[in-house]
Formats: sequence, C-alpha cells, structure tokens
Amino acid sequence: MINLKRIIKTTRIIKKKRNGNLMTTEQTRPTVTVGPLIFNKDGKLFLMQSPKWHNKWVIPGGKIELGETMEHATKREIKEETNLDLEDIQFLTVLENIFDPVFIKKKHFIHLNFTAKAKNPNAVILNDEATAYKWVTLKEAETMDIEPYTKKLIALYKKQNEE
Repeated sequence: MINLKRIIKTTRIIKKKRNGNLMTTEQTRPTVTVGPLIFNKDGKLFLMQSPKWHNKWVIPGGKIELGETMEHATKREIKEETNLDLEDIQFLTVLENIFDPVFIKKKHFIHLNFTAKAKNPNAVILNDEATAYKWVTLKEAETMDIEPYTKKLIALYKKQNEE
C-alpha cells in the first residue's frame, strides 16, 4: 500500500550541496525579505536584538506577501515588529544569505534593503521577534554585536553617504 503522507512529506524536503556539505531544507525557493535602516530625526539608527539571529542586533524586517509591493511590505513589517511608521523609504541594496548559520534555521534569503525615516520614533512597541531595541549613532553601532548582514548594510550606507 502506498503511504501518501510519507511521499508528500519526503517531497517537501530538498537536499542541496553547498561547499561539499549536504544541506536539508524545506524551502523550494529563496525567501524574499525587506528590511530598512531606520533613522530618527537625530540621525540615530534603530537596532533590535533578535533571538532568530542568536540574540545579535539586527534591523527589523520580514517577508513580502504575495501581491504586496516592496514598500508596503516594508511599512507593514516594521509596523508589526516595532509599531514604527515609516516615510522617505529609499532602496539601498540587495543582500543574499544562503543557509548561513547566523540565522536559527537553514534558510536561503534574498534581502531587499532600504533606508527610511521613522515618523514616530518614541512609539516603539516590540513584538515577540525582538527582546530589546536601541537608537544608536553609526559610530556606536560599530561597537555592538551586530549580525553580519546588518553590518554589511551599515558599511554600505556609510560608504555611500561619505561621497
């Protein structure tokens, strides 16, 4: 007798080779996410501490829903995670994360990154995706335990704004 449940479960697991290692994931394609560097009126950057990133400091963000624009997804995700309202959203860059252990699960992400300004920087209410937050200068951010993709993003932003 054919075990249909087992076949369905097995077909969801995809095995991939990366650097000679067999990787197992339930993803069938990369997850596209949005995330902005958010600044307040004093030019300070919003960072939050996230268990999903091994309690490192990160920028907020999340997945784009089907039929949703990047801008709407950015506003929605930031509102859900921080209660912040955004304005002046500008595209910054694309970063890719393929099964990097810095995230708690084996995932392939394509991160669409932006800069934005917080309309209501004093209204922060974190959801369960973060345990703490800070508004910091870019100089202060250099001394923090920040996950590597956010570090790359900050470095790129600084480089683009020095010119």
